[in-house]
Amino acid sequence: MRNWVCFKLVTSLFLMTWLSCSTAEITVGGTGMLFGTDHAFNITAADGWVLDNESARQQGLHMLFYPKGEDWSDSPVIVYGRSTGRGPEKAGVKELVKDTVDDFHANGSAGYRALRAADVVIRGGKSVAVYHYQGDQWGNYEAGAYFVEEGTVNFLVYHARSEEIFTRYYPDFIAMIRSYNNAFLNINPSSDEEFSQLLLLAKQDVATPQGQEYERNAVEGLGRRMAEVAGGCASFFQPGEAKDFQVIFRITPLGKVADAYTNPANSMASCFVGLIGRRSYPPPPFDDFLLHLDMKFQ
Repeated sequence: MRNWVCFKLVTSLFLMTWLSCSTAEITVGGTGMLFGTDHAFNITAADGWVLDNESARQQGLHMLFYPKGEDWSDSPVIVYGRSTGRGPEKAGVKELVKDTVDDFHANGSAGYRALRAADVVIRGGKSVAVYHYQGDQWGNYEAGAYFVEEGTVNFLVYHARSEEIFTRYYPDFIAMIRSYNNAFLNINPSSDEEFSQLLLLAKQDVATPQGQEYERNAVEGLGRRMAEVAGGCASFFQPGEAKDFQVIFRITPLGKVADAYTNPANSMASCFVGLIGRRSYPPPPFDDFLLHLDMKFQ
């Protein structure tokens, strides 16, 4: 099954600029994104593995990897992504590991245990904690890699049906850990009133000839990329599930996004802002420029 999603990108200048469609499917060597209102991160499949963002949706697995030629339901080994909020106490890796072990103990696997493995250093020099899990009642061997971010702990789960399979594919798991990219850009969710005030300021920015020309250049320069990103984000949803949103980017004189404001704040907004908000924009004609995008999906 393929999931086709189309969307319209609307700015304050153009009633309709692009119509784009994207699919959710099984991709050899693909890069997947897991995202929600407080997280957005990418993982790339290891050599010889596939990304499957479709088959296990009903089981809550929206970013799933397994070796090429296998089927996810009976593959001897899989890797999938998860994320959990850290909460006001800023819960960390040790708390998550303990909760995992306690849960297995409470559900019939009295011998279940966690073993700290060697950390993995990823891009930017960040050190990622890795734990191995074994001793469940089904004889599985697992590992978890934990990426600690400001508001969440994002993690990869590596699941193998035997110790021999676990050892054979473990280097591929390490390769996927090293591919991790945190795409989340903190969003400022705005009330209707606050967003209306920002929208008035954005309209003032494009009320001048310089502002109109800048918006045209900014949107035309990144328009195709915006269409690709929005289509890619929408492909993770079933038809009709991708929610409309508006976003206002505050662009600095250096062409960087200083703030992003959305209304409403939803998972689609998180995905789109995380990927587009980090792009470079042309230097605006003002100290700050408010670029308004109205994202509508159909």
